[in-house]
Amino acid sequence: MSSHGCRVAYAILLLSSFAANSKSRRTCGEISQCLHENVHIKKAHGLRTFFTGLAETAAHAQEARMTRVLVADDFPLVREALAAALARHPEIEVVGLAGDGVEALELAHAHQPDVVVLDLRMPRMSGLVALTRLTAELPCTRVLLLTACEEPDTVIDAVSAGAAGFVTKRTGGAELALAVLAVSRGEPVVSPSLTAHLVRGLRRDNRDRRGGTTGQLTSSELNVLRLVADGRTDKQISATLYISPRTVQSHLAQIRAKTGVRRRTQLARWATEHLVT
Repeated sequence: MSSHGCRVAYAILLLSSFAANSKSRRTCGEISQCLHENVHIKKAHGLRTFFTGLAETAAHAQEARMTRVLVADDFPLVREALAAALARHPEIEVVGLAGDGVEALELAHAHQPDVVVLDLRMPRMSGLVALTRLTAELPCTRVLLLTACEEPDTVIDAVSAGAAGFVTKRTGGAELALAVLAVSRGEPVVSPSLTAHLVRGLRRDNRDRRGGTTGQLTSSELNVLRLVADGRTDKQISATLYISPRTVQSHLAQIRAKTGVRRRTQLARWATEHLVT
């Protein structure tokens, strides 16, 4: 091989090593300058342009590997701490912060993140309702729910609504980052402390479905069910229908007994499937 050919081959090899090293964070200019200094091609304008183009391509490829994340939590200190912990990982870019479910939905549409880290308890729109909207409206965006609640019903509701993962707020920053990356790859993630709850809840649901009875819902029960499908809380249903919260809970108990469906999110789906509008 000629001297010129050796220099070109060495330049390509050097560029490849920079492109492969995602932690180097070399800019296009730095890579191009390094090539100029090491293979002495400053006078070859055509080669310089060629290698600069390769450097830009490598940098763009590196950016494309970044996982873009939106963080949603109603406490400013918590969401800023979450964002800071995630941003420390070299493969994660935090693209936005939301303080409630409505803002999370708006920012998700605006930024099209790969993953939304979503607090379960939030104002204006609950995490479960936001989760249902996100999975329906942005199917390419995965949702990782974050919560302090470890109730079996909550875990199963979240999974049924389309959550890609579910972690508790006891999770450390590094562990959360790994969970985000796993979810972005399509891998389901559930905190170990929640796994037992999930298994017990699923077993109980199977027993309930086998023993459940069906019956015709009353007009009052249908009214409650329509509002459940709309994402309303018991308190909101009580105010809308001018009935007490205890009456709402009584109607829900009857609805569950007649349909054999226990979970609130599953009731909403049941209502949609059976044309309860």
